[in-house]
Amino acid sequence: MRKKDIKRINDNTYFYKDDSGVSLYLDISFIFDTTRINDIKSEILVRYLTMINSVYKTRKEIDDKSKELYSLSFSPGWRNYNEKSVMFFSCRFIDPKAVKDDYMKDAIDFISNMFLKPAFKDNKLDKDKFTTIKKDIYNEYINMVKDLGYDSNRKYKKCILKESVSNILSYDTKEELERDLNSLTDKDIIDFYNELLKNHYKTFFFGNYSKKDIDYILKLFNFNNEKNYIINTKQRFDLKKEYNEYISKEYSQSILTVTYKIKDTDKYSKDYYASIISNIFNSLNGILHKILREKYGLVYSSGAYIPRESNVFCIEANIDKKNKDKTIEAIHEVINMLHDRKFVEERLNYAKGKIKESIYLSNESPRNIYGKAFDLVFDSNALTDIGRIRIINKITTKDILEFFDSLENENIFFYVGDRDE
Repeated sequence: MRKKDIKRINDNTYFYKDDSGVSLYLDISFIFDTTRINDIKSEILVRYLTMINSVYKTRKEIDDKSKELYSLSFSPGWRNYNEKSVMFFSCRFIDPKAVKDDYMKDAIDFISNMFLKPAFKDNKLDKDKFTTIKKDIYNEYINMVKDLGYDSNRKYKKCILKESVSNILSYDTKEELERDLNSLTDKDIIDFYNELLKNHYKTFFFGNYSKKDIDYILKLFNFNNEKNYIINTKQRFDLKKEYNEYISKEYSQSILTVTYKIKDTDKYSKDYYASIISNIFNSLNGILHKILREKYGLVYSSGAYIPRESNVFCIEANIDKKNKDKTIEAIHEVINMLHDRKFVEERLNYAKGKIKESIYLSNESPRNIYGKAFDLVFDSNALTDIGRIRIINKITTKDILEFFDSLENENIFFYVGDRDE
């Protein structure tokens, strides 16, 4: 795939023609402000749009029509960034040529009905559906906060990564969530939907579309593009050298997270360095498993990662609380090993090989090709396969040694599982 193969139809519309598979994809996106209340509105809206419609009165009618159109999928969703979030209305359907059925207009009309003809009658939502959605969101939150991984990650970000977007969006208590859910009215959701339509971001076509099909879709989905948005995806955390712990009486398992500040952030926050680091540390062949699990038997599981475009490097270990000090020592041993040139060279070559293998294998799947094209359209930092391999090849042992030499402000957060067995 080459970047130049993604054709720009107009300022905000892109097309990648592909006939290697049988699927056609359509992604229409919109911008909204990243706030907690907007996040809840998004949750309510996407559920509502897939549950009831002014054309299709029930979920069964929607599902039946989807099946009639060869299981056409309409999947709204969103991604949160720093100041702005992006709402996606994504569709996947089968190329009519593959099924020898000229149903394209019917499919496009279905997508248009699902997206542009919501069940807003007399400026009201369907009362029962609105109530059900609110209850479902509340109940799912109650179940989610019972999960060890969710609770420990939440406490870690609140304490250590204070600038994280998730801290803006998440709820500390069920009462806070209940208050916001109860405060939202029909008008809030309808106004939010209408405001989205005024803030079109990008539209992306992928597959074996004809010009006639694209023109028809653009005629139905005719949005004004008055603004050129630039999404800020960088994450910068004010990491301090300190020790913190949180004691939980709900769980017996503990989670230790050791975080370091990356000194040369502009260089090492790129996702290709994150891939290199992940392959050095993670999986059964990774250094964490070999030292923390195989050598010392300290962890149930472990992993290392650089959060997307951030200035920190994290190592996480699920352990028994009595093994905290030994695990910290073992993590230091791992970091020290990565100051050894010969060892780093060996691990870097292994990581490069795994990344290239993954890239080559991914090209065998049309779905993966779509995903790569999607990233090139919606992510300004995305690379083509050729570009990624070229950069990966240029990463040297010296680069990785300098990465580990420059780590600073070791921050230790210990989520202590202190429930009596």
